[in-house]
Amino acid sequence: SEDINGNEIKEKECRKDAEVSKVEIKTFLEFVRERFKCTAAPLRSCIFNLGTHLPKSYIGEDNFQVLGTVISFLDSFETLLFQDNMGSEDLEELFSHSVDEDFSQSIVDIKYTLHESRSKCHSVLRELWNSFKELNLPSAMNMGLLKDFCFTKASLIFCTASSSYKLHSVAMEQLKFLVIDEAAQLKESESAIPLQLPCIQHAILVGDECQLPAMVESSVSGEAYFGRSLFERLSYLGHSKHLLSMQYRMHPSISFFPNSYFYENKILDAPTVRKRSYEKQFLPGPMYGPYAFINVFGGREEFIEHSCRNMVEVSVVMKILLN
Repeated sequence: SEDINGNEIKEKECRKDAEVSKVEIKTFLEFVRERFKCTAAPLRSCIFNLGTHLPKSYIGEDNFQVLGTVISFLDSFETLLFQDNMGSEDLEELFSHSVDEDFSQSIVDIKYTLHESRSKCHSVLRELWNSFKELNLPSAMNMGLLKDFCFTKASLIFCTASSSYKLHSVAMEQLKFLVIDEAAQLKESESAIPLQLPCIQHAILVGDECQLPAMVESSVSGEAYFGRSLFERLSYLGHSKHLLSMQYRMHPSISFFPNSYFYENKILDAPTVRKRSYEKQFLPGPMYGPYAFINVFGGREEFIEHSCRNMVEVSVVMKILLN
């Protein structure tokens, strides 16, 4: 039994030796490059998020500029580190010294340039770290503190009209301007929700009462104008509105009907849609132009959750597009 146990131990040791021999041994240069990639990617992401989501007025103009400087220094260091003429021995010698040491006399060429770039990265990151510690940023692990911080420091808040009621219970700077997009599709009662926010001084409604109104399923509510928008009411009462008179989507042959029927020919076609290159024709023949009405037989509508589809029509459209 002792021989058997001894053989098992030797066999295990041999397996370990074999596994170790299979492990790829990296050079110092390969190791540093790999570690840099693993570190630089999340660091860039963090800096991008800080610069994007923190108000410049809060972090300060100087810190905002430093964020861009960090990215620039990281790019410079990465370019030098991944040059073909960089060797492991040179890198080992370089990293054996502190970033604060001045080796301008003893380090030459690419080693000195890389040392200088490394020192700049370290210096600006340390400066940024010290500055951000003074800002008293909330912990990323506490969602409640993060939400409170975002509301108190935000200069713009995007939300739906219905969910804006939550802003009444949030400690934040008072809002003075309200912009409601797609206001003509919003019921008047829904528009009243954000208008109840305190200290609102100006409200801008963006919409088009000539397009589809708000959905009201009850015929009684419809007859009582429950689906009417505040935008439509103010337009009906004669309040002034500014027409965006240039359209950038439709080919002129498509925009002709809605322009003449709904907008009294006040909408202009942008130069981009009037170019010859903008015209698309997917079917041959003079009867087909930028748009066409095609009768598809044999189709059947299928309801999927809150919508419906007709797979026969889908297949016809796909065939036209792929030809």
